[in-house]
Amino acid sequence: MFSSPCLCYAEVTGRRAWARIRGDQRGEGVVSVAIAVLIMAFLGAIMFAGFKATLGKAQSRTDCQVSGISVDSGSPPSC
Repeated sequence: MFSSPCLCYAEVTGRRAWARIRGDQRGEGVVSVAIAVLIMAFLGAIMFAGFKATLGKAQSRTDCQVSGISVDSGSPPSC
């Protein structure tokens, strides 16, 4: 390798700059995970609301059909 003082200074300066840049990214993983957790929680809440609405409709229709079976009128239940 060259023994030029200019090259050595540039190499040391480059290492220091790289250390500063690398040091600034310490909290990036935590921030990224926090954002991912918030997005997943939001999606989970939306899915839960949709699932609850779907099951509510299915339960009311099932209850109506079961009550129509228990009544011996011969006509379909009016749901």
